[in-house]
Amino acid sequence: LFTPFPAGADNALAQSAPPAAETAYVDQLIDPTITDDQYADEWLAEEADVQGRRFFSIEYQHYQERYDKAGDLDEDGVQLNWRRETLDYGEFHLDASGYRGDNDQLGFDNSSGGRFTLNQYGFVLDENRVMDNTLGVLRSSTDPMITSSFRLNLSSTLLAGGQTRVSQDGLSTVYATAGRIGRLDPSQLQGFHLEDGEQYGLGYSRQFAGNWRAGAQLVSVSGSNNTPDHQSVASAVQYQSPDENNRYVGHVLVDSEGQYGVWADGDNRVNRWRHRYGLFRLDPDLLWADSQPNNDQQGGYLRSELTTLRFNFTTGLDLTQTNIDDRPDRAGNNLYNGFFNGSWRMNRATSLGGTLTLRGRDARDDLSGDDTKNIILSTYVSRALPIGTTRLQLLASRIEEVGDSGNGYGVIWDQDWNVTRNLLFSSTLSHETESGLDDSEDRSSAALLFRHDVTESVQWNGDISYVHVNKDKGGSQNSTN
Repeated sequence: LFTPFPAGADNALAQSAPPAAETAYVDQLIDPTITDDQYADEWLAEEADVQGRRFFSIEYQHYQERYDKAGDLDEDGVQLNWRRETLDYGEFHLDASGYRGDNDQLGFDNSSGGRFTLNQYGFVLDENRVMDNTLGVLRSSTDPMITSSFRLNLSSTLLAGGQTRVSQDGLSTVYATAGRIGRLDPSQLQGFHLEDGEQYGLGYSRQFAGNWRAGAQLVSVSGSNNTPDHQSVASAVQYQSPDENNRYVGHVLVDSEGQYGVWADGDNRVNRWRHRYGLFRLDPDLLWADSQPNNDQQGGYLRSELTTLRFNFTTGLDLTQTNIDDRPDRAGNNLYNGFFNGSWRMNRATSLGGTLTLRGRDARDDLSGDDTKNIILSTYVSRALPIGTTRLQLLASRIEEVGDSGNGYGVIWDQDWNVTRNLLFSSTLSHETESGLDDSEDRSSAALLFRHDVTESVQWNGDISYVHVNKDKGGSQNSTN
């Protein structure tokens, strides 16, 4: 049944068999026709899926307040928030709200309202330019270097309209704004109501070689009930040292009525110290946008700060003169304000600190009334205990005004309680009293606040507060929220 081959027979068969045909090896994972068929469903699902992050929330809010004399408040509203990233058009943000209610505390009808704002960020025009756009309720925007400084800031205007900002190479920026002037409703959800007047704005700023930056902003207002029709131009020039330890900015504001304002600021860092200082002068009746800046004043300021890992110290002085043209129909004062503030972290559990403030007013004419002077001292100690972090603050003040003088004292106890890791609970108790003044008052308050993480995705929080005020002339008042 079985006969073995003789020795060497297998070699002979192998030598006599024809050679196998040579074929190229094909990797199926690389073959595009194979992968197209094998992963067709996954690719179709990926193409159908919207790219970018998405977020949507809707919130219902109900408010109810009851007052013995001021009137009642009832309000229901809905707030909507939507965000979406796109591949070709940047990122979109939508904020909208609407409410209905009855507020007896107001002297006008405020039964309903709402607002709508759509923002687009990071829309790429080309390789060098990026655009941001806003449609709906907005605040007029400018380069912060032009309108902001340590001591003086030019306000923005609330508008219903459109706004765009185009940045090129991170060096130059163009701003354009147009809209109808409006106001936020004094409601819980802050609806928006149109008012008379329109405002237009156009601005440009650029970074130059040698660490210089300059810019200007034109604003035109017409038909407003708050200011006469006018145009204003704000400009600024800034120099910043290469190490960014020294910065100097000069500002000029001119309006079409002939008024002007100038102010200059310096900011220096020397080791652990930071010094900021400046001078300013603003003409009476100087106009900007839909409001008047804090004009008819001149003066200067100084701030110095020392910061270490365990100790912070800040001191400052402000000197301001009002009614700079000595007009007989306006009050003129010399105002001063000086303070010292420090804090010391003794160890990981204990911190100490305090503030001493001296401020006053020297009247320069009969319209200004009497001189006033206030001295305020505040100290605190904070200590981490097994039950939580305790902070005790003591207040003392000396007040001299309108031919009257008095003293004030107060104590505030803040406590963060260690309950569980998922429950944050804190409380506040305070009492302040004044004596010797014509209308002295006592104020006591208590408040509780908590936040509870029920699960990783569900949390709830709440707070309750009570305030009792007793005035010599106004009687007593209680409020609970």
